[in-house]
Amino acid sequence: MFSTQGVGVRRGGKMLLEEVNFHAMAGRFTAIIGPNGAGKSTLLKCLSGEITPEQGRVMMEGSPLTSYRSEEIAARRAVLPQVSTLSFPFTLREVVGLGIRSGASAQPIHDPEARITEALHRVGLGYYPDQLYALLSGGEKQRVQLARVLCQVWEPVLDGAPCALFLDEPTSSLDLKHQIDVLNLAQTYAKAGGCVIAVLHDIDLASVYADEVVILKQGRVYATGSPERIIDRPMLKEVYGLTDEMIDLKWKASLVGA
Repeated sequence: MFSTQGVGVRRGGKMLLEEVNFHAMAGRFTAIIGPNGAGKSTLLKCLSGEITPEQGRVMMEGSPLTSYRSEEIAARRAVLPQVSTLSFPFTLREVVGLGIRSGASAQPIHDPEARITEALHRVGLGYYPDQLYALLSGGEKQRVQLARVLCQVWEPVLDGAPCALFLDEPTSSLDLKHQIDVLNLAQTYAKAGGCVIAVLHDIDLASVYADEVVILKQGRVYATGSPERIIDRPMLKEVYGLTDEMIDLKWKASLVGA
């Protein structure tokens, strides 16, 4: 559904991405992993249209992303960034409602309030929709933002065409239970025919939830494939610089290969 062809991004004389070929299909959960500075968030921003690469092309459904109007893109994909800042005194209900307005041109809603309520319940925050967003913890704010992007592309398949969730570190501020809850939501969306592309730091979670994993190293694609095929001990050593002792300390040998 979303792909890149030879994408390159340069900032301040440094190549953040170089010759990146990427493909994420509808009905699948694709995780982008790699060490800090590998270019994961930059790739997601290229896929979403936030960044226009200096080299290569970004495609949606086989057509250049630049050939779509902004409202067409907003109706087909929603983005959860790493950090969402909001200085206005909005309630949870009002923040989530922004997602409805973002995708409303293509996804008409008969009862917006019911959808907002359902989205908040899905992320475990339906019990106080009129609470001020600014008073929430970091993890709660992240879940509210997830409810917002869910409202934007509520239907995983719209008029026969898949929609997509772009998630940049969606579990970074969450405790273990809510990490699982959020990734279960994303996995359910993919299984219903949508496309999920998530930047993840936790290799364990990527191994459990992703159908496909793309590993970035220094702005290039190191490997692409199923978690069981490409997440192994040699990769952890070469990409992350881990020693055998570090690997044994964190992972069981059965997870990453003896």
